[in-house]
Amino acid sequence: MSETPEQLPTPTRAQFLRILARAFRATLKDPNIRAIFADQSVSFAWVFEDLGLRWGVVAGSGKVEVRSPPPSKVAMTFYHARAEDYHLQQLGLVSGQAVYRAGGFRWKGDTKHLKLITPLTKAAGLAYPEIAAAVLGGWRKEPPKAEPRAAAPPRPRKKRPKVNRGVRPRS
Repeated sequence: MSETPEQLPTPTRAQFLRILARAFRATLKDPNIRAIFADQSVSFAWVFEDLGLRWGVVAGSGKVEVRSPPPSKVAMTFYHARAEDYHLQQLGLVSGQAVYRAGGFRWKGDTKHLKLITPLTKAAGLAYPEIAAAVLGGWRKEPPKAEPRAAAPPRPRKKRPKVNRGVRPRS
């Protein structure tokens, strides 16, 4: 089944966490991202106010973890008024500037950490549409269905060697 981004519904809380966790873990496939976080670490949080959903990302030592709830100390926190705006933005249907100008996005924290956070969030944003489609029941990479195998022909019976079953000679 193939669905366009316009046909994908807005995810529920559990689906959002599943999509985001997979998208951020997918960033580790990029060797540039792995190199950045091999010796540096950063943690940040996202809040979807309409869903009451808080989750965090901890990146460092070549790993990326998505946690709900987020860690207590984070470098930056990003707030989205509506989860649907974030979803549509990641699918490329709404620009981030439009969401920001409408008051749907704000952040808190030290912006010096954006140098580390930006490559990670951009890489996750690139992985988001395909993962969202898979989680929400849309397009999936499915292996081609195999043809049903025909029944194997019966095996020929092995002939038993002849054994002298006659009378034993007398000694």
